[in-house]
Amino acid sequence: MLLGLAFAGAGKYVFSADRRGVVKGILYTMDNSSTVQIDDQLVHIGEVIYGVEVVKINQFDVEFRRKGYTWKQKVRQKPDPAWSYKPGTSGDAPSP
Repeated sequence: MLLGLAFAGAGKYVFSADRRGVVKGILYTMDNSSTVQIDDQLVHIGEVIYGVEVVKINQFDVEFRRKGYTWKQKVRQKPDPAWSYKPGTSGDAPSP
């Protein structure tokens, strides 16, 4: 059963083309088949995109994990710096 569908309105936020990790939409269901659109890709709980795992999809936000660091992100919210983490640049884990 579909419980919620969240997509941001056009023009609400603007990000540069090289910014990755933008949550563009959430299709939320109670049976753990929820889907989230990150940039131009659809992903599900447990899948990994850009080295970031989708831990939980909630009705209004998504929980992510990378190298033990977790965070939540809403639709069209500015991506956490962990999305841009590159190994060997500043330690073993992204900074919060």
